[in-house]
Amino acid sequence: MSKWMQGKEKIFNQFKEKKKQEDEQSAGPRRKDVVWKTPEKGTQDKPKTYTLRLLADKNNNFYKTFYYHMFKDVNGKWTFVFCPKSYNFENFCPLCSATMKLFQGSKEDKKSAYNYRRQRKHCGNVYVVKDPRDADEEEENEKNSGKVLIYEFPDKVESKIKSEMYDEEYGNGMYIFDPGEDGVDFILKVGATKPIQEEGPNKGKSFPDYSDSKFSNKPTPLAQSDEEIQRIIDSVHDLDEYLKTMERTEEEMIEIAKKELLWDLIKDDYPKNKEKSKDSMEQMDNFPYERD
Repeated sequence: MSKWMQGKEKIFNQFKEKKKQEDEQSAGPRRKDVVWKTPEKGTQDKPKTYTLRLLADKNNNFYKTFYYHMFKDVNGKWTFVFCPKSYNFENFCPLCSATMKLFQGSKEDKKSAYNYRRQRKHCGNVYVVKDPRDADEEEENEKNSGKVLIYEFPDKVESKIKSEMYDEEYGNGMYIFDPGEDGVDFILKVGATKPIQEEGPNKGKSFPDYSDSKFSNKPTPLAQSDEEIQRIIDSVHDLDEYLKTMERTEEEMIEIAKKELLWDLIKDDYPKNKEKSKDSMEQMDNFPYERD
């Protein structure tokens, strides 16, 4: 150590510890600690069954819808990109723009469009009443039952939730989000579809089947005391903050497009005409592909 640094070890170690704490705070909670691991599917004959209670967050967000791009990058690695159109379809997304350009091109271009296409998911807080995977976990803290986690679910699960909310005669309405004695559990049954036979990128694949999922007919509280129910409610995650953790800046989005050699396709359209962008988005949502 040179003479200029002698006697500064204590100060340096304090500074290093402070920066570590700042990094931990800015990073926020780890994804594995707040997101419920995607439920595994069973078979066509025997679905896997999970029991959940849906919960609103502290801002009364019952659940949120978001868009994303999930693709293999130029190096063959899977890349997740949160789509800015989650907030407003008028927001510029270079990957959405490039997908539309590719979709209008050759057969090979259409294959590339399939790779970069925008997809949709929903996220909400759930109290995990029962997760069959817990039986295989030796460590108690690795089990999901008894935890409030964020569940990212596909359209087919959302359709079950909306049907229950909209059915004025037989549905449970707002009680599907009630943690108290009037609330009902969501029985998530995940089976498997028949393997796809038609030619295309999904040939031979089997996807999760949620058709047997339903809400319980028997109301039940999440806990025996109001204090314990309040503890569960206090454990919910802020969905707006969760979505923010996935955001990319416009500069980052453009850099991704450049890395994927997509920028030259769309640079002349930037900034895009907003009305044209809306029409393009409607076309993209009709783009043929299989969602889980």
